[in-house]
Formats: sequence, structure tokens, C-alpha cells
Amino acid sequence: MKHFSKLMLIAVSFGISAVALSLVLSKPVGAAGSAPVMVTNTPLPVTLQGTGNISGNVSAAQTGAWNVGINNTGASPVPVRDMDNAARRVPFQTSLFADLPDGRATADGTLDLSAALPSGKGFVIEHLSAQVLMPTGQKALLFVGANKTTGFGVGFNHAFALEPQGTINGLEDFLVASTPLHAFVDSSMSLAASLTRLASSNSGEGSCPIP
Repeated sequence: MKHFSKLMLIAVSFGISAVALSLVLSKPVGAAGSAPVMVTNTPLPVTLQGTGNISGNVSAAQTGAWNVGINNTGASPVPVRDMDNAARRVPFQTSLFADLPDGRATADGTLDLSAALPSGKGFVIEHLSAQVLMPTGQKALLFVGANKTTGFGVGFNHAFALEPQGTINGLEDFLVASTPLHAFVDSSMSLAASLTRLASSNSGEGSCPIP
């Protein structure tokens, strides 16, 4: 009888312990707090296939040497000019004259290039020179230019710096000018020279050949 009562006591003790443990384990545990989680992504290469739209700024880097292709057909060729070909470089020289009569302040001289240049040809003026005779003590301004013969258009307009060289027979002052130039003209233009007297009176004659 005593043995049975001890077994019952032990069984009751295990039962109480089990109930106590179950009550303790079933109690919820509160969190101490939440910490932020940072996720860093590495950009991945993206390949676009097919048709798509790209907006915004797109950065591109060159890989290797540039290769430019021209795919014009024979019906629409790319125009090419061989400017350094000696056969296309034709020497050319011309001249014009401006005569300043007594009593005049300005005189003009013109040269129609349509009669001096082949049709459809363009020329480069690389040098201009002038010789001016003026009454003793008088100075002058000289302008040389090129203009379209029809319509409106100015090829160039150049002012000469005249340098006095001396007096001829005590009657005329001799002035010269020489300057390099790089101006384009063609047969649709005319050359023009304008000689203007710089003096208190318009007496005496002046002349200006431009070879």
C-alpha cells in the first residue's frame, strides 16, 4: 500500500511539473526591437533584343577604332574633288585699271570675269599688287573686291596699304602695294577696284593699274 502511494505521488509530481513547463513555454516572448536591413544591389548588364524604347541619358563608350562606312549607290555617289591634282590647277593672271580724272574724288574700274574665266570654273586669287600714281602731296585709298554680276553676293573686299616710293619728275607720287590673298572667284563674278583721293582738293589726275 505504501509502495502504491509513492508511485501515485511521483506520478502526480511529474504531472504538476509538466503542467508548469507547458505554462512557461507557451508564454509569448516580446521582441527587443527591429533593426533596418540594407540590401545593396550590383548593376547587372542588360541586353536589349528586338524592338524597344530607351529614354533618359544613355552613356556609351568607344571600343576599338571608329569605322565609318559610306553606302551610297551608284545613282547617288558621294561628290569628290581632287583639289591637289596638278592637272586641275591652272595658272591664271588678269588685271584691271582705275583712272582718276581731274576734279573727281573717286574712280572705279571693273572686270567681268565671265569673259576672262572659263564657264563653270572657280579660281583662287592668291596675290594682289597695285601701282598708284597721284599728284604730288596727295594720298589715296585703294579697295579691290569681287561681286556677283547678277543678283546679290559679295566674294571679297580688300583694302590695300599703299606705300610711297618717291616722286616722279616732281609731278607725281608713286605708291605701290603688294599683299598675299586667298579669295575664291568664278565666272559669275566681276572684279572691281575703287581709288579714292585723300586731299583738300580734287585737282590733278591719278591712275591705278592692278596687274
